[in-house]
Amino acid sequence: MLFGEYGVDVVVTPESYTWDFGDGETVVTADPGRPYPAFVVTHTYLDLGRRTISLTTAWSGRYRLDMDPSGRWRDVEGTTHTVDQGEEFEVIELRGHLTGE
Repeated sequence: MLFGEYGVDVVVTPESYTWDFGDGETVVTADPGRPYPAFVVTHTYLDLGRRTISLTTAWSGRYRLDMDPSGRWRDVEGTTHTVDQGEEFEVIELRGHLTGE
């Protein structure tokens, strides 16, 4: 990235993930999760209804200026957050039962 006449290298790193399951329950993880069937992040709903899951990611950053002869990386103060929200879905309950057939 060029800033004025100087180049700037920027690195952002996810620090934590806060999962909001839409039912009042949240969990903070160091892992962003993975697609089914990994079961890295899971949640059990206790009530039926419409829900939306959101994920808030906390980011840290560091930078260095090309003009700095030492090439030293500097931390960005504080963190920033991004929020991603999924599509609304219906929590339902399915039960299997044995039959005589």
